[in-house]
Amino acid sequence: MQKEVGDKILRKKGYNNSYLSLALEFSCEAIKEVCPVEKENFIPAPKIDSSVLSFERKEQYNTLEAKQFLRITSAGFSAPRKKLLSNLANTLHAPKEDLLKTFEWLGILETARAEELGIEKWKELIKKLENKKI
Repeated sequence: MQKEVGDKILRKKGYNNSYLSLALEFSCEAIKEVCPVEKENFIPAPKIDSSVLSFERKEQYNTLEAKQFLRITSAGFSAPRKKLLSNLANTLHAPKEDLLKTFEWLGILETARAEELGIEKWKELIKKLENKKI
């Protein structure tokens, strides 16, 4: 894959969380870079370097939990430049007041963006939203 995509998945320095990196972290035990591949190793040579990643899939995970995780993180990343609160309210058709209370309860800033939350905070948020039937 393109080196930049691999770096985003691995969240190397300078890269925040993304929908893809969180989805892979949710479904994989481990994600590792096997090796970088320079553009000169291809014929014809592309303009960018590549990277080979290894994904060790989780043996089991709850399918319903996975669907819910993907649905809500997808909503959160629906407009990456916008705030998480607005994305969730607009995409999930959820009242902002309910979302704000949940954010406060979990210690998530009203101004937070989706990329700022780690996987554990996302899981907490999803669990609270499920309890509220959102």
